[in-house]
Formats: sequence, structure tokens, C-alpha cells
Amino acid sequence: MYFSIKFVVLFTWVVAISLPCRLEALDDIEIYLAGYGVGSQPFNKGVSFKGRGVSGEKVNGGPGLGFKVGLFPHFAGGYLGLELESFGNNNSIRFPI
Repeated sequence: MYFSIKFVVLFTWVVAISLPCRLEALDDIEIYLAGYGVGSQPFNKGVSFKGRGVSGEKVNGGPGLGFKVGLFPHFAGGYLGLELESFGNNNSIRFPI
């Protein structure tokens, strides 16, 4: 999750300094921002390591967060653009070797 937050902050900073200073230039770009939450509950159906079954495994699901930024210029008709997404969640798997 830490890498994800650093990426979102860096990307937001790059977008903020690279946008034109003229307000009329922003009329030529559609910008979409979205945040969301995710959750998972994985099934524990057994773990194998190097072809052998492992007992005592622990599989945990958890919550997560995501952020999406989309830039769609008008010269492409709004159909072609750039969309970046970053998310992270708190899943884990543990087993003895």
C-alpha cells in the first residue's frame, strides 16, 4: 500500500505541474478522477509448494483503496486518451516451509 500511495502522490504532482497555466487550454482536455474501495475474501483451498501439499497455511483477505486518473484530449474525439490506476489491498498468505 505504501508504494501505491507514493505513486499516486508523484503522479498527481507531475500532472499538476505539467498542466498549462492558461485556463482556456484546459477546455481541450477532459480529466476524470475517481477513488474507490475494494475488499476481498479469498478461499483457503490448500497450498502447495514445489509440488508438495503444505499444512498450516493461513490466507487472509482485507480492505484496499484505489485511485484512477484519466486524461482524454478533444482532438481524439474523447475516445482515445490516457488512464492510470493505482490500488493496493491488505491480503496475505503464510505457510511453513
